[in-house]
Amino acid sequence: EAAQEEKEAAARHQMQQTTRSFADSMMAQKRAIERSEGANDEARQAALDDAWGKRLAVWGSEQEAREKLMAQVLGERSVQVSQKLERAQREKEAEAEARRRLEAELAEIEAAEAAKARAAAAAKADYTRQLEHQIQQRRHGRAISEFNKVQEKESADRAEAAYQATLRSQLARTESQMSKYGPS
Repeated sequence: EAAQEEKEAAARHQMQQTTRSFADSMMAQKRAIERSEGANDEARQAALDDAWGKRLAVWGSEQEAREKLMAQVLGERSVQVSQKLERAQREKEAEAEARRRLEAELAEIEAAEAAKARAAAAAKADYTRQLEHQIQQRRHGRAISEFNKVQEKESADRAEAAYQATLRSQLARTESQMSKYGPS
């Protein structure tokens, strides 16, 4: 945009220089004609001056028209630049809004994923606790079963020992009574 404005300013400057150069060359031609003819009559000089004045007026009006056109072009270019800047600003704001929405959606997804991960971890911990509880119950059941087996065996051993003691006692009594009646 700045380069465009510089181009336009350079073109304006070039046109002004061309106009001045042309005017200078015309003035130089006029002076050369005046010098070469030297003593022209006043009517011819007035006609030349009048023609020259008309040319200068045309050039002046053309220069004015060029400057007006240049001002109009610059004004339109300024409007275009303003519109382009406004459009770029709107696009930038739309992109920022889209980025904000995307970040919000991403945050929601991350929160949902974190909640799922926490729920999965809690479910896993609960399952682990249940398994540990079942393992403890089985161990406890085995320990009770083993304890009961040991108690039953000890009880059976005591009963057997008591029975054997009773048998020995009765056998001893029987032998003692039989020894009273037996061969002496």
